[in-house]
Amino acid sequence: KIADLLALLGIAMPVFSRIANFINQEIVGTITNVPWSFKFKYHDGCRHPVQLYAVAGRAAFFFFVLHLRKKLGKWKDGFIFWSFVLGIGIGRFVLDFWRRDEIYYWLKAGQWLSLIMIVIGVIVLWRYYRVDLKRF
Repeated sequence: KIADLLALLGIAMPVFSRIANFINQEIVGTITNVPWSFKFKYHDGCRHPVQLYAVAGRAAFFFFVLHLRKKLGKWKDGFIFWSFVLGIGIGRFVLDFWRRDEIYYWLKAGQWLSLIMIVIGVIVLWRYYRVDLKRF
């Protein structure tokens, strides 16, 4: 129960730190020419606002989990936590395609760690929460 509660906070709280990253022009994206790109003061070219992508993704994931909880009722303890592990892993894996980071063996370091989260999340959810997954 504690892990589920902390997972909800873990989904929502980084929204504020990513807004601060955007204001402070930290964690910038790759160079792009899309209409919503930003020119960051200490970086060359216009870049993807990956901080804002992260804010949107986390907020959407948070409200999705709340909606499902309201719609489907109570889940087995730990289901929200392991959904958090899987969801954050998937979100970070996708987001890192637009982040400016070093590449190691075809992927960025965050993507390798995200793959571990995805694999563990899928295994645990499949093994222990099949009944909850069928309710979707």
